[in-house]
Amino acid sequence: MLVIDELQLTKIEEKTNQAFILRMVKYVRTHFPEQCQNSQNDHLENRINKLKKDANSYSIATSKDICDYITLCCKFGDDFCQNKNTPWANECVQQLHEKHGSNIIQQLLNKAKDTIE
Repeated sequence: MLVIDELQLTKIEEKTNQAFILRMVKYVRTHFPEQCQNSQNDHLENRINKLKKDANSYSIATSKDICDYITLCCKFGDDFCQNKNTPWANECVQQLHEKHGSNIIQQLLNKAKDTIE
């Protein structure tokens, strides 16, 4: 039987998280070049790590959902869930206790789509 201790598990989580952050840096640079043309990779890595933690605070946890959350942050601002200019986002996250993270991100995406159209 294979046993993984806490230290090993922590190292695996760190490597997985760092790989995700690096994929997201590439994604943001590709899809939002105007927002990061003057940013160094370490600045973008820190921003994405913060946004990932923000997403987790809303129970948004899967890689796909976090990617969608970061996309919304790039389009509407990193604070769009609390910003008075995006009340639809605040309304969605206020229902946090009633919904699962994937449902929240889907609702945010639908409301954002309505806003853009």
